[in-house]
Amino acid sequence: MLDEYADDLAAVGGHLYLSGVDADVAQLRRSHKFALDDSVHIEEAQAVVGESTRQAHTSAGVWLSRDDRTAGRARSRP
Repeated sequence: MLDEYADDLAAVGGHLYLSGVDADVAQLRRSHKFALDDSVHIEEAQAVVGESTRQAHTSAGVWLSRDDRTAGRARSRP
């Protein structure tokens, strides 16, 4: 299910950020045992609750600020 969602996002130029991911799952990604492309970003769970989500949010913000495809388009913020 997540791979289909990631593919749908990538098809329109989006990225998927997952946070709080178990260390074993994150290791599988680093060892390339998952067939995930560069549009999927995984933040491993941290000892501090919410830290991996903060990291994912920061990474997504950096990606958005560098994304030339969104230049000139209004971005909605919650």
